Amino acid sequence: MDKRNSESMTSKKPKQKKKLPPGIRIHGRKIRIDFMYQNKRYREPLIGLKVTDANIKMAARKRDAILYAIETQTFDYAKEFPNSRHAKLFPSITPKSVGEALDDWLKLKQKKCAVSTVRGYEKDIRRYLKPRWGHYYFPQLKKTELEYWIEIDLGHLAIKTINNLLAPFRFVVKDAFLDGVIGKDPFARIPYLEKEETTEADPFSGEELYRLLNTPTHRIQELNYIEFACFSGVSVSEGFALAWEDVDWVNRTITINRACVLGEYKRPKNDKRRRTLKLFDQAYEALKRQKALTFMLPPAEVEIPEKRNKRVTTEKLRFIFLNTLTGKPHTDSKETNVLWATHLRKAGVRHRGINQCRHTFASRLLTTGRYPEKWIANYLGHTSTAMLHKHYGKFIEADAPDLEKQASEDLNLLPPKPSTQEDIATERDEESQNLVPNLSQKQKNVKNPIKINRLHGGEGGIRTLEAFRLTHFPGVLLRPLGHLTRGYTNRPPLYTSDCANATARHPANGRRNRRR
Repeated sequence: MDKRNSESMTSKKPKQKKKLPPGIRIHGRKIRIDFMYQNKRYREPLIGLKVTDANIKMAARKRDAILYAIETQTFDYAKEFPNSRHAKLFPSITPKSVGEALDDWLKLKQKKCAVSTVRGYEKDIRRYLKPRWGHYYFPQLKKTELEYWIEIDLGHLAIKTINNLLAPFRFVVKDAFLDGVIGKDPFARIPYLEKEETTEADPFSGEELYRLLNTPTHRIQELNYIEFACFSGVSVSEGFALAWEDVDWVNRTITINRACVLGEYKRPKNDKRRRTLKLFDQAYEALKRQKALTFMLPPAEVEIPEKRNKRVTTEKLRFIFLNTLTGKPHTDSKETNVLWATHLRKAGVRHRGINQCRHTFASRLLTTGRYPEKWIANYLGHTSTAMLHKHYGKFIEADAPDLEKQASEDLNLLPPKPSTQEDIATERDEESQNLVPNLSQKQKNVKNPIKINRLHGGEGGIRTLEAFRLTHFPGVLLRPLGHLTRGYTNRPPLYTSDCANATARHPANGRRNRRR
């Protein structure tokens, strides 16, 4: 071989491989994409692409698109790699919009919640949620946009209304997060709006309640219901669903076993609300008057869904309180609002809702201060006393005793202390002038009178005229005799003049004086 050619061959540098983009691998004659999905690494080949510079750049752009889809929770494995052996692990799904998710969530709640609760959800979804967010997909929801909508667009609504209508939205977004549809829950950093610390109780005073029950009306059954509710504490929904089958006339009790909301009967929402009440006299008398009106009427057949709506129970019931005009059971408080408002005006009582009958019962018991709060909460069907103070209880100033006067008397049980020695001496002289004449009159009929200026003996030591002052404390009544306990005497002296006979009743005192 030529020396020149051999030198040129030895001096030629080997070709260097081109650096591939991140996540791109060359495997034989195929280009592979390397990426992480659901905490696991996958390497998928791009079928039909030769290893060229242009195809390598295209593979890099495809990998970037896949990473973005994974981040936004829109990646469809089966759609991107239909021929992959991993495609069967991730079946192709069509992402749901927020509106579709709300519809599916509502169908689920229809199997679990009461009819009245589902109706409230339906109204909020139809009126507020779907018009604004129904066309969105979950990865498109942003925290800042949601906060702006809550604070600005819904700012005219009450805080309680905003929190209630946001509840379905929060539920479906949280479900999407738990299912892996989105990586973060935007509502996690948006707290519920804080309500003002106000109580819902606006009870009737005793004077207002008297006017309500003594204002004449042709709606006798409704008036009986008002009295029964104000003295039993049942809620409006519980009172409308009461039947004569729930009354025990022997033990004077009534069982709360169902409620009626928006014309639908249901069981109480918790076990505490299913309770048996020992009726107060006023509630019992209202039932006795109502008995003459509806007790003998034929029963009505109603269907009552049990818990979680798994089954429906059919019951034949004779409802206690009926609409006086129609003769049908009350099903909704709205239908009684007109009657209620009219009766309040006739009685000259400020307008409140009919649910304040229950609040009046709780507040009047709390105002007396004589009944344990736990007992009141159990009677109302609450699980704790927190609900009693927060929503149902309120101190009624008009019905409260004169606590200021009572407290003033309690704080002034002891007489005021004299300020100077002259005042003390003057007080003692006045007492001596009042006591000595009375005592000297009694001494005329006593053989061995007590010397007032020398009172000795006994465990009490020397006594003075101050010890003879009348008092209502038993321990002090014995001190004029010099005893520390009651056991020495059969009867303590009640008046100052009785002390003159102490020698006759206690010979020991007489012997002690004779020795002197």
